[in-house]
Amino acid sequence: MDVEVFRSKRYPLLRKLYVIVKEEHPARQAGEAYANLLLTAEGQKLLENSGYASLYDSITK
Repeated sequence: MDVEVFRSKRYPLLRKLYVIVKEEHPARQAGEAYANLLLTAEGQKLLENSGYASLYDSITK
């Protein structure tokens, strides 16, 4: 798999991952913490281990 092809959005089976947090939901803090975790190096590694490509080039190397 060529990760650069994914990042350039030229790959035909590209799927973005969205995390939606409702403002008035009782578990809002947990949702925000989860979303923030996914943006960290640790979160990107977890996503890579699940078959997703990292957002950041420096994490994949």
